[in-house]
Parts: sequence; structure tokens; C-alpha cells
Amino acid sequence: MKLFVPGRLCLFGEHSDWAAGYSPLNPAIEKGCTLIASTNQGIYAEVKPHPTHLILRAALNDGTKIEAALPMEKTALLAEAQTGTFFSYAAGVAYQFLSHGGVGGLEIDNYLTDLPIQKGLSSSAAICVLVARAFNRLYDLKMNVRAEMEMAYLGETATPSRCGRMDQGCAYGNRPILMIFDGDKMDVVELKVTKDLFFVIVDLGASKNTQEILASLNQAYPLAANEVQENVQKYLGAISYKITQDAAAALQQGDAVKIGELMKVAQREFDKHLIPACPWQLTAPVLHELLNYQPIQPYILGGKGVGSQGDGTAQFIVKDAESQQQVIGIVARDFPQMECLKLTVRSQTHLQHETEFNAATPEIYRRDACSTQIEERKDAEKASRLQVRKAVIPAAGFGTRMFPATKAVKKEFLPIIDRDGRAKPIILAIVEEALSAGIEEVAIVVQKASRTFFEDFFKSPPSPELFQKLSQPNQEYSKYLQELGQHVTILTQDVQEGFGHAVFCTKEWVNNEPFLLLLGDHIYSSQTESSCARQLLEIYSQVQQSVIGLRVTPSDVIHHYGCAAGVWQEQDAILSVTQVYEKPTIEYARQHLRVEGMAEDLFLSMFGLYVLEPKIFDYLAEHINSNFRERGEFQLTSCLDKLREFEGMAGYVVRGRCFDTGLPEVYRQTLIDFPISRGAIG
Repeated sequence: MKLFVPGRLCLFGEHSDWAAGYSPLNPAIEKGCTLIASTNQGIYAEVKPHPTHLILRAALNDGTKIEAALPMEKTALLAEAQTGTFFSYAAGVAYQFLSHGGVGGLEIDNYLTDLPIQKGLSSSAAICVLVARAFNRLYDLKMNVRAEMEMAYLGETATPSRCGRMDQGCAYGNRPILMIFDGDKMDVVELKVTKDLFFVIVDLGASKNTQEILASLNQAYPLAANEVQENVQKYLGAISYKITQDAAAALQQGDAVKIGELMKVAQREFDKHLIPACPWQLTAPVLHELLNYQPIQPYILGGKGVGSQGDGTAQFIVKDAESQQQVIGIVARDFPQMECLKLTVRSQTHLQHETEFNAATPEIYRRDACSTQIEERKDAEKASRLQVRKAVIPAAGFGTRMFPATKAVKKEFLPIIDRDGRAKPIILAIVEEALSAGIEEVAIVVQKASRTFFEDFFKSPPSPELFQKLSQPNQEYSKYLQELGQHVTILTQDVQEGFGHAVFCTKEWVNNEPFLLLLGDHIYSSQTESSCARQLLEIYSQVQQSVIGLRVTPSDVIHHYGCAAGVWQEQDAILSVTQVYEKPTIEYARQHLRVEGMAEDLFLSMFGLYVLEPKIFDYLAEHINSNFRERGEFQLTSCLDKLREFEGMAGYVVRGRCFDTGLPEVYRQTLIDFPISRGAIG
């Protein structure tokens, strides 16, 4: 098996990954945010399993060839990892996989490396990712990219390297990503580029000491002792976060001019706030000479340092491919000690038709690596055609907030009036919402004592006497109910232990399929031709990952709802979710749940519709088996956040309204508003 892992270039947000890691020690430290892209250069290897050893043969970019063999034993691997040599990275990753079990050895022939080493392009992280990917694929561990990245990171932490989590972002290949850091949490948002963007990366041929830079900047954490250290925290927090978010938006829009402007701003602010903390390294005369070099100015749109900065590497965004060549030629002519690399961030359209990488190394290997990516895209396109067939409606609560009405009737059977003037129980409107979206089967989770009541409503015809007294339209509707009931399954939650537990009770019925989840006390009204549930299913078919419905909610009521934060994708209504949080305080929401582009006191809360991958049951099982309860019950929201963290999650601002029926005052208003709302189920 042949593998290729590129280097990683931090376009914006350097240092903010490790800086945000101090927030548990100082809550005033803000989230970090980095924007990274992969290089066209990287590490090539042919890999195969080995029964007993980790064997690595490597060709460095200076032509040097080296080889090492280690037994697959924890003691030997950890000892090698701690040496800090070239082989330590592979040994560290192998140690992590061996500790988790289920693997043998590896034989890795790293026959080509065209990625510059120790130049801020994450060469060590690329090695770690390559080894992690080799273990995953050869031993069929079924890990996704995020899991490979995590194992690579753990492997590198076993070495003397002090890498941050963003370095392993090279695992995402040619997809630019936005990484958000908050304490020990990390979120990854894949970005879609609408136009090709052209960069030039320049190895300055000078020197810097990354360890000194990191040591100096870390002195500002967790608590700043003086103004210099306060400025370090200020830049690596709010200033860098805002610049990076703006750069991500510009990148998705293909706005090279805006990216260039932001590079200039980022470098100016970096110099102002960080140079005083480590002037002997960060003054970087060689870097600044090149950034301001007049002969290249007609061709560049902006530039800045790379990685930890200092006199290591510079990056420029240029106008087009011709300007790329012009800058490379000028640098080669006037700075012979420097070396240039091309980086082209391809648009989504270009990537869909691309069949080989652009770098001029052996084409057969480039084609092999790219063919793998093409096959992966085909698999994703095939998966996107999978239909969501099943829906789940938890309806097993006691209805205490609607007492004493619920002493006489289950709250799900309280009536609402649809826009046609027909009185129907709430649960029927919810089932109709699901079926109208194309769902084939609906499971309603109820209390054991209520099963017969639900079965009778959906499965049994009215008595002959009642049927004869019905009007002709209602007789037809009665037949419709009988047909509808054929799509409904009643499941029981024997003990009422929370919303998450009720969902878990459907695990066997769902049978490892994605499913639509609707709340048992919400009804929905669309503002478009597609029902609210249908909108969510359509988004799922696009993104092929779990989707949560969202709505815009003012801060004064945010504490009543589960909430989400994230980064807008190219489509304005789709959010790459970076956090899910249940009933936040206003203070927490303002600090952690702000979404770019929204008014200061507006947030995104749950709409009450979800399309979930079956992996959610694994996280629910973890909580139930470990008896992890929140407010005395097994909840869903924390499991949603785990699903988001490890599998990815999209949010969609539904074009419609949801109506709550679980409280007397809101139920009363629902009775007034729902019949006249557009799209109410009729």
C-alpha cells in the first residue's frame, strides 16, 4: 500500500492552539483558532504489516538514507520515542497503537521526502500521521481522519517535541481546515474554496530557535505578570481569533485580495504584541527584509511569517500562477540562499476533476495518492444517496408541567387545531411531519403503561358506531389514520431515566441506520414548500454527517434551550458545529457560543429536529454503562457533543417555526398561532 501525507502550512493563527490550552487554569484566556492548508510537498511511503517489528527506511530531502528496526514492545518503542531522533516520531505513534492493542508491526519504506525539514511545515507531524494511517489501514481499524490525527498527536507527545494540536492537521490532505481550540477541546471545520488561490512559501535559509520562542511566549501563561505578557495573551486570543475567522471566510469566498490584507494585518499585530516577549528571535530581520522587498511587491497581495515565526519561513499570497513564477524567479535571483515552494489551494470544482497532484515528483506516485482521494470522494457521493428511512419520537415523559390535564390524558394526545380546522392530537401532527418528509417508519417511545393507548390510536379503527356518526371527510380521514398506523411502531421505555435514555431504547429498532429525531412535545411549521423535517434531510444528503436543526434565539431566553456554536460554511444557513451546550447562562453563551456574523445578543438554539448517525448510540451506551447522569437523568446533549467531536456535525437554520406544547402558557399560544402559520400540517 502506498501512502502520501503532505506538510502543513499555518496560514493564520500560529501559537493559538497551545495558548488556548491554558484556559482551564485561567478562564479569561480566549479560544484559539488556526487556518491551515497542506503543502504540495510531503512524505511518500510504501507500507506493509510486519509480524514483530517496526521497520522504517527513510530517504530525507537532502538525499540521506537511514534505516532502523525496533521490536513491537512498549519499553523499546517508548525509549526510542524519547530520544528525539528522526525515528522517535514513528516509535511514539507505534507505542500508542500498541498500547491500545489490536495491531502487529509495520514495515515502512519512506522512499521519497520532498518536504523541507524543520521549516515550520510540520514535517514531524506528517511522519506521525503517515504511521497512524498505515496502522489504521493495514489493520482495518476503521478510524476516521480525526481519530488518525488524534493518535498521531498522542504519538508525537511521547517524544521531546512540544508540538501543538494543529500540526497534525496535515491528516486532512488537500482540504484546508479551520481548527478551534478551547482548553483540551479541539474542533475541525473543513472549508470549501470557490476559487484557486496561489501562494509562495519561502525557506529563508536563515536560522531560528523554535524552543526559545515557545519558552518565551509560554511565560505569559496562565497568568500574565506584566504588560508584555498581557499583550501576548491579547494577540494570541481575541486579535488572532478575529483575523483567522475573517481569513477563513475570505478563503471560502476565494477572495485573495482580502486574504492578502489580513496577512499584512496579522504580521503587523504579531510584531506589535509578540516581538517584545522574545526580541532576539522574533525581530526576524531576514523575514522582514523579504516581506518588504520592493521587486516582488507588484506580484504579491500580502505576506507573513510561518509557524512560530522568526527567520524560518515566509509565505505570500500572489495574484495568479504567473505571479507565482515571477516571485519564485526574483527570490532565486536575489536571495540565492533561499528556496521557494509553490502552494496552490484548489477550488472545490477543481478538486472534483483533478486526477494528479501538481508537484513535479514521480507522477505514478502522485497519481496513486490522488486516485485514493478520488475514490474516497466517490464513496462519499455514493453514501450521500443513502436515504434516511426511520424516525424516532420520544414520548415517555410524565407531563408534570401540564398537570392536572395529564392526569386525564397523555400530553402527547392534547389537541391542536391545524390550518384546515381539524382537531388532532399533538403526536399525530409530529408523525405526519416525519412521514411528509419521506420517512418510511416511525418509532414512538412511550411508558410501558401507555403502550396500549398509543397502539389503539394508531392501530385500531374506531368502533362501528363512532365510524357511522362521522362525516364523510372524517370517515376518509379515519381510513387515512389506519394506513398511517402501518408505518408506526410503539416501543417502551420501562423506566423513565431521561431523554437520552429514551432515544437509546430505539437502538435495536434503528438497526445501525441514520435516523430523524423529533421531540414529542414540539410541532413544526415550514416557511417553504419543503417541510421542516424535509429541509433537514436534504441538508443531510449534502453533508453526509449528523445535522441538528437550529433557530435564532435572543440571549434573555437562551438558558431554556440547548445551544450550538460553530463556523458558517459556504452556504449561509449551514454551520460546521464546534460546540453543543445544554441551557447555558448568558455569561457562558457570550464567552463561548458567539457565532460570527450574528448580532451581539443573538445565539443559535436547538429547533427540536435532528438527523443523527447511529454512532450516537455508542456515546449513549457509554453514559448508561458508567451511570453518567446529568440533573439525575441520562441526557442527549452531551452525547451530541461527543458525536460532533469525533464524527463531525452540521447545523442548519431551519426555515420555519417550531411550537412548544410542553408548558401551559406556550401551549395556549401554540393553539392560537399554529393554525395560522404557513405550512401547518393539514
